[in-house]
Amino acid sequence: MRLDRTVAELEPAVDGTSEPLTRLEESWRTRFEDFLDDLPAEAQEEAAARIQEIATLGSVGRGASKAGDHGLAVAGDLHVQAEHGSLASGVLNIDGSISLGNPQQPAAEQG
Repeated sequence: MRLDRTVAELEPAVDGTSEPLTRLEESWRTRFEDFLDDLPAEAQEEAAARIQEIATLGSVGRGASKAGDHGLAVAGDLHVQAEHGSLASGVLNIDGSISLGNPQQPAAEQG
């Protein structure tokens, strides 16, 4: 199956090399154009819209969002919430310690 081959070719290219990506994009673009050209004229517009919907799903996570070291990239919504004295974070880089309990009360002055 061609999709299996595409996945196999893309997996090693995750390191950011764009050459395999560009080649595969061109290959699949040609396949889809040939497919659309073979359809009756009245079916081409709907089929092209469906292909565009699928292509949009594939672009989720690609683009300007890129997390570096100690970072977080999110495609979609992210909700982080702390409750009841807890700590919540998408990414938390700590240098030192954190105490989540109640702080000690200062000693009463004795006089």
